[in-house]
Amino acid sequence: MKQAQKSRYREAGLAKMNHLTPSLRQKSDDALLKQVEKLTSFQSASVIFIYVGQNFEINTRVWIDRWLMAGKRIAVPRVVGNGVMDAVEITSLKQLSVKKMGILEPDETHDALFLKEIDLVIVPNVVADRYGYRIGFGGGYYDRFLKKEMFKTVMPVRKSLLVEQVPREKHDIIIDTVVTEDEIILCKENGFER
Repeated sequence: MKQAQKSRYREAGLAKMNHLTPSLRQKSDDALLKQVEKLTSFQSASVIFIYVGQNFEINTRVWIDRWLMAGKRIAVPRVVGNGVMDAVEITSLKQLSVKKMGILEPDETHDALFLKEIDLVIVPNVVADRYGYRIGFGGGYYDRFLKKEMFKTVMPVRKSLLVEQVPREKHDIIIDTVVTEDEIILCKENGFER
């Protein structure tokens, strides 16, 4: 039942993502970047784990370049098995190549980081709610990854993809902070604890 509900939310979210014009996406991405950079958890982070946005997702490649130039250490996901990923530090987007499902990833020659080194995780979503729940692309990669450590987590969400309430399951992880173009939402203050 919940999976069917999540699929409907995912489909609706993907349709909205696909209908955003390039200029609206760019404007949204820029505003989200500014919001993330306001966060104390971002400012104090030395090592940031961030997804490499594809297609109609937030263009995090701009963020990665900017943060590398600012001296942040950046790690990105690398798929290592069915539903499993690790974190690999990069110093340039040129270290990435297209892998499974058209996703940019580092190759096998790069060593994975110790997860305890990660100060902040930027979490992707298709849709999300203001309580820190999300629906991703359906592979469960982030649910599994986030259970490995007590990471500080931030989820940038376009306002058009913020819904009243996401269908929830026991295995879903609550994200610490949700950021929209004009709002910072501390999810634990909304009455939910991880």
